Amino acid sequence: MVVYNEKQRLNAVALIITIIVLLGILIIREPNVLKDSSLWITALKASSVSTIIIAVTMGIIYAIRLDSKIDKNGIHYRWYPIQIKYVTLPWQSIQYCYIRHVKPLNESGGGGYRYLSKLEVAFLLKGRKGLQLQLHENGKKILIGTQNPEEVMETIIQLKSAGHLPDQIVLNPPA
Repeated sequence: MVVYNEKQRLNAVALIITIIVLLGILIIREPNVLKDSSLWITALKASSVSTIIIAVTMGIIYAIRLDSKIDKNGIHYRWYPIQIKYVTLPWQSIQYCYIRHVKPLNESGGGGYRYLSKLEVAFLLKGRKGLQLQLHENGKKILIGTQNPEEVMETIIQLKSAGHLPDQIVLNPPA
């Protein structure tokens, strides 16, 4: 039973900027090749290869998404298409669980999958809010970006009041 489900994709602006940059590289490169008319076949091949590379890159960028689910068994997330199966964090393994403001550029060098250290990982696609988790056994911190922070916390609070979460989970940041 899924109580909360969120799928995030890159926003269209990022996709458009990427297309413009890639096409700009292609356009800047082509006039240099076309100066010598004997190289028109080479130019055609270069254009075809560049177009294929751009199309494949755009397909990969469009396919990337951050999926997260919250239910009575725990918090599940995946970075699709890199992770096909969800990673599940059972509630028993979580010590702290709270929403926090994120500064992606300052904290982790921007959005995406960020392996900051052995004990710190961030999954950020867009936005400036995230569900910060800290695990019991090793203190590992996992940050999962969200576009609906209020709904995420409301779901977790409802699960806790329904008795689906262990009492040891703290819903506030550590002091």
